[in-house]
Amino acid sequence: MKNYTVEHIDPNHLCFHFTIPFAQLSAAVDTLYQSSKDQFSVPGMRKGKASRQLIESHYGKTVFSAPALEKVVTDAYCKAASEYPQEIYYTPTVKIEQNEPEKDLIFSARVQIEPEIRLGDYHSAVVTDADLAEITQTVADVPKEEQDATRHYLLQAALVEQIAQKSSIEIPDTMINERAMQMARTLEQRLQADQKSIEDYFEECHTSKEALLNDFAKAAKAQLRSRLTLFAIARAEGLTATEEEYTAELNRLSQMYMIPVEQLRNLLAQREEWKIRQDIAISKAADWIGTRIGTQDKMPTA
Repeated sequence: MKNYTVEHIDPNHLCFHFTIPFAQLSAAVDTLYQSSKDQFSVPGMRKGKASRQLIESHYGKTVFSAPALEKVVTDAYCKAASEYPQEIYYTPTVKIEQNEPEKDLIFSARVQIEPEIRLGDYHSAVVTDADLAEITQTVADVPKEEQDATRHYLLQAALVEQIAQKSSIEIPDTMINERAMQMARTLEQRLQADQKSIEDYFEECHTSKEALLNDFAKAAKAQLRSRLTLFAIARAEGLTATEEEYTAELNRLSQMYMIPVEQLRNLLAQREEWKIRQDIAISKAADWIGTRIGTQDKMPTA
C-alpha cells in the first residue's frame, strides 16, 4: 500500500504528500541506535554498552532521531520518484509538516519534473545562409539516391537549432550525465560484440574515460537540447500520441521482440509508456518542422 499521494501543481511541478506510520519511524531510530551505538563514548560506560537514553542525554536528543528521519524521508521520496511515470532529475524541496512523539510523520516533497523551456518565436525561425551552404556541401558528398533525404534531415536539424537558439532551455546536469553514461554503455556493448574492450578503445583512440565522458556529455547536451525543443513545440502545437499511434508502436515493438502486444503493454506500463508517447509527440513535432521546409529550392534563409 502506498504511503503517499501525488498532487499535480502545474504541467511541470508536482508535490508528493507522505504519511509514514510512527512505528516505522520509531523502528528506524532504534535500528540506527543498534547499528551505531559502538561509536559513542559515555563517561563510566564501555563503548557499545550505553543505553539509547544515556547516549541521547550526553550527545543530544536528536543524535539518532535526526539521521533516522533523514533516511526515512529520503527512502520514501526515492521510492515514490521511482514509481512516477516520468524521470525526475531535480532535487525536491522537502517540508516536514508533522513530526511529534507517538504521531505519524507527515511531510511533502515538491519537485520540478522537466527542464523549464521558454520557446522563442519558433514560427519565424529560418535557416541561415551559412547553414544552407554547409548543408549543400555535406549533401554533395552523399550518394545521389540519399541526397534528398539527407538534405531534408539536415535542414530540419538546422531549423530546430535556430528555434533552440531563440529559446531558453535549462538542462540539469543529472539528465546530461545520464544520457552520456547511456552513450558510453552503448559504445562498450558495441566493442564487446567486436571482441574488444573499452581499454583497447582508449589506447587506439589516444583518449581516456574522463575525456570520452566529457565528449559524450557535450553530445548529450546537444541531443537533449534538440529533443526538448521539439517536445516544447509538440506541446505548443497540441501534438500528442493518439491511442492508435501508441498501439501501432506497440505492434512494431511486439514484432521486433516477439512478445505478445498485451503482454508488452503491461510490461511498458507507466514510465516506459510515457517515454514512448513522448517519442511519438517529438516525432510529430519533427514532421511539423519538416512541413515548413518545403522543397529545397523554396527553403527560406536568413
